[in-house]
Amino acid sequence: MNRVSTYIAGDAFPAAECNTIQDRAEGAVKAAIGVVNNDLTGLAAGSDRIRWQIDGTAWSTDKIRQIDSSVDWRDRVIDCVYVDLATDTWRIGQDLDYSDWHTIVQSRYGGYLGTGAYNNVITGALVADALPPVAGADLLSGRRSYFVYIDGPSTVMLYASPVDGSLWAYNNTGGGIVPYIEVRSSGATGKR
Repeated sequence: MNRVSTYIAGDAFPAAECNTIQDRAEGAVKAAIGVVNNDLTGLAAGSDRIRWQIDGTAWSTDKIRQIDSSVDWRDRVIDCVYVDLATDTWRIGQDLDYSDWHTIVQSRYGGYLGTGAYNNVITGALVADALPPVAGADLLSGRRSYFVYIDGPSTVMLYASPVDGSLWAYNNTGGGIVPYIEVRSSGATGKR
């Protein structure tokens, strides 16, 4: 969100500016506490949204990429827009960025990022190049592993780091891709 005004300690905060800020914000709040059968009454208010595009040529298969480190993405519900651009010249700011993105398959997926992803929940091995995230739990260690497919089953996986909550993606397409990714998340659910 763009800053409306800059304040310093002791400044008055005019109601009109407060209302303007609220009008420009997404206004994401949890459902009313009195709503029957709502299991997410502990959901934190607010949301975060990021946009990311690859910074060069194609992203090779079986490789990880960090998408964001500005917030802790763990324990959040996300929805995502994923676009695999035809070529790196279609990226925003490149020679062919005027090309019709509507001619490209765009995917919309969502899910829960939980406590982050591991390559192996039993040993606690982290996701790395050639070591994709897995979904599962190990009762002895208490570790759980979560990821979300953002381009159909078994292709591009989005996950949070169990170490610091940063957002990562794994290319499991079997080939190179040139992605644009937009992720919007809830506040923390308070469930994990």
